This record gives sequence, C-alpha cells and structure tokens, in this order.
Amino acid sequence: MIIAIIVLTVLLACACGALVWSIGRLIQLDDLLLDTEVKVERCLEVLDAAYRNIDAVFETPVASDEPLVRQVLMNILRARDAVHAVAYDISRTGEGDTDEEEHPEEQ
Repeated sequence: MIIAIIVLTVLLACACGALVWSIGRLIQLDDLLLDTEVKVERCLEVLDAAYRNIDAVFETPVASDEPLVRQVLMNILRARDAVHAVAYDISRTGEGDTDEEEHPEEQ
C-alpha cells in the first residue's frame, strides 16, 4: 500500500512538472503569435500605403490606360488581400470556426 502511494505521488509530481512545462510553452507560443500578428499588421499597413500611392499615380489619364500598369496594380491588391486574410485569421483567436474565406486565384 505504501509503495502504491509513493508511486502515485511520483506520478503526480511528474504530471505537475509536465503541466508547468506545457503552460510555459503555451505562454511562449502566445507571445510568438502576438509578435507575428503585430508584424503582419505592420506589413499590411505598408502594403496599404503602397497601394494608395500607386493607385493615386494610376488615377492620372496617361498611366491608367496601360493594361500592364493595371496588372501590376491588381497584383499589389492581391498581395494586400492575402496579407489581410492572414492577419484576419491570426486575429480570430478563441473562435472555433474554421471556415476559410474564398480568395480569387492568381492569374
């Protein structure tokens, strides 16, 4: 009987140690996730600013007629939307919904 209590005590101590270790790892992963979210948001802000600047240039009548220029603008818009989708997915913490949004395929 005493041996069973000792074994159970050792197992309980191991389980508590594993629990403390896993909580520490979860905290590290949470910090990593938050850092990644901040970096993605910064990247999205840069892409939005670049898109606004390029779009302002494309509003001029001379550059807006060229299809190659419009294709570049659409590629930048797709890149911005892709980063925005990642930022949205990262920010959905705590939600059990795993439905993915439909994104247009690149041409």
